[in-house]
Amino acid sequence: MYDSVIEKLKENRFTSLLGSAATVLLVILCLMISTSNVYFYLSQTNFLHDYGIFWSSGWAMRMGLDPYGFYPMMTNYRHEGFIVDNINLNPPPALLFSWIISGIQPWLGRYLWNAIDTLFIVATVSVLWSRYRAHMTPLKVLILVTSPMIYLSIGLTQIYGLIALLCTLTWLSLIDGRVGRAGLLLGLVITIKPLLLVWPALLFFAGYRRPALVAGGVFITANLATVLILGPEIYYRWFEVAGNQGIRILIPTNLSLSMPLAHFGVLPLATILAAVILPSLAFWAWRTRPGHEALASVAFIAAFLCSPISWLYYLIFALPVFFWLRWTPMMTIAILIFAIPPKIIASAIFGEINLPYIFGYTYQIGFFLLIIDLVRRLIIPQIKPTESILATT
Repeated sequence: MYDSVIEKLKENRFTSLLGSAATVLLVILCLMISTSNVYFYLSQTNFLHDYGIFWSSGWAMRMGLDPYGFYPMMTNYRHEGFIVDNINLNPPPALLFSWIISGIQPWLGRYLWNAIDTLFIVATVSVLWSRYRAHMTPLKVLILVTSPMIYLSIGLTQIYGLIALLCTLTWLSLIDGRVGRAGLLLGLVITIKPLLLVWPALLFFAGYRRPALVAGGVFITANLATVLILGPEIYYRWFEVAGNQGIRILIPTNLSLSMPLAHFGVLPLATILAAVILPSLAFWAWRTRPGHEALASVAFIAAFLCSPISWLYYLIFALPVFFWLRWTPMMTIAILIFAIPPKIIASAIFGEINLPYIFGYTYQIGFFLLIIDLVRRLIIPQIKPTESILATT
């Protein structure tokens, strides 16, 4: 009996060491992938990535030109013989950001905004870690912060860190009952990223009228001010470019319904499905009046699913969801799929490997798994919410 106990202890020790070694290797792999990708983008000195798009829009405004036109500092996307210009698709109120940064030397402004956006992301993760650290392990946090949703925002010099922080502060303000502040923050979110209008809409139908109305007021005020300053023509121009996505919809990092449906030649079906999904969720919100966490989680997923374009790195807006929810096996698989670098997917499809285009749906498969998991736990709860939804310590 003594020998069997010793043998069992040795076996447990070996299993523990094996698990620790696997964890260390995963940590090293995550850090290597993340830092190498950030370095890849930041070390390129021939173009400014997305910051060049924003800067050029502001420069065009200062020159009296079309802020939604294509200019030399912008890039383009090439796919199967087609070339698509990467122009500014942000809504007119967000052009204020472009106008401000265009007054700074572009290369200096790029690295300055890189630093600021990184601070926004650090603040977002820190706030969420502070709130949910009781059940969110450091390894899970590391997987999230070294995934494309983070390093692409930094590498491409996007504004997603700012939006992620605003979304997180809105989420926490709603939970803490600070509805006025939540409404103001949510108003800023939907002004910068209108695809997230689903969030205040569901809040309204669920009976959380005050934050929804405050957010709507901020949104309307910001857009009316933009009309007075820039004129209504700027909106006609924005609708024109935003509605003409072309082959950009087919890019593998697009998580929306439009991507696979466009590939199979039935893109109009995406509009029909969105017209069914969104009212159904409004009825769900009205009928069940879910908690703020569940409602916001569903709002994020619905917005990404039904928008014509929802890039992989939009998932950074939904960071509170990944911190709040318990990671089930299905959710974990989805997150690990999201952690695959886009360059690997692109190289596998369009590079020398030349794998079938089905591999282009890798992120859609991960998103589909995430949707199934959230529907099962949030929309069709099977047991008590405290047992099925919330993370356990």
